[in-house]
Amino acid sequence: MRRTMWVGLPTTLTILGNRAAPSLLDWFLAKTNVKGQQSP
Repeated sequence: MRRTMWVGLPTTLTILGNRAAPSLLDWFLAKTNVKGQQSP
């Protein structure tokens, strides 16, 4: 069995958030990511 290590605060928050409220987290990441990918 392999052990996993969470590196960095954003990774930890994403994993824990996905366990607590997966649909809310998916909605938030999709909404903020679209804004981040659009170029001026």
